[in-house]
Amino acid sequence: CELNSRRPTRVSAAMGRRWVGDLITARQLLEAEAETISATGAETSLLEVLGPLAEILWRLGDWSAASRSLRLAKDLADDVGVTPSREAQWSHVDALLAAGQGRVEEALDIARRGVAAAGSVSDRFSEAHNHAALVLGQLVADEASEAVVSFERARRLLRELGVHEVGVLGVMGDGIEALATAGDRDELAAVVADLEAASLGARPWAAADAARGRAFLLEGEDAEIEIAKAADA
Repeated sequence: CELNSRRPTRVSAAMGRRWVGDLITARQLLEAEAETISATGAETSLLEVLGPLAEILWRLGDWSAASRSLRLAKDLADDVGVTPSREAQWSHVDALLAAGQGRVEEALDIARRGVAAAGSVSDRFSEAHNHAALVLGQLVADEASEAVVSFERARRLLRELGVHEVGVLGVMGDGIEALATAGDRDELAAVVADLEAASLGARPWAAADAARGRAFLLEGEDAEIEIAKAADA
């Protein structure tokens, strides 16, 4: 039907905008899709939209709206009997919210359960997202070495899927901080190089993260120049 044929296109377009850093357009696309679905009465289809929307709202700093989106997703999931493995498709957002609100142990527990649930059904994409959420929680918990491991696992899972878009997980900034804190300069340099290449493709966020990473690799005046670049990107 028309609704089913439109949804993948609109959701895919929203994800594409999110990956390049255009969060406003991504939000607009997903909110429009949610309104369309609600108007048809096919509310269980909202599960395909609410998770991505919650993540975008979190990244925009609208945490109350992100929480509402997640609550609605959970209520719908309960109504239709969604399995834990399906819920792992948005559990990483729940973990990110918890970490941002200082509920660090809860964030780590949510993300770890998401990793296990996604892995149990070989959902590598959701598994990667939950590993990415672990990076932030582990950084907040002063566990930089563990954060590096989670960062590397998340990226490896995407590579195994043939996904090379650096913006998919939204974790590069946290990964850079983890690598710098853990003193892994070789891997940090490799990540910075990836981001510098990505920044050539109209990704301002990649340029900012690359400059931040380069500053970690430099010292003195050169580092200050890179920090200024990050602020201007």
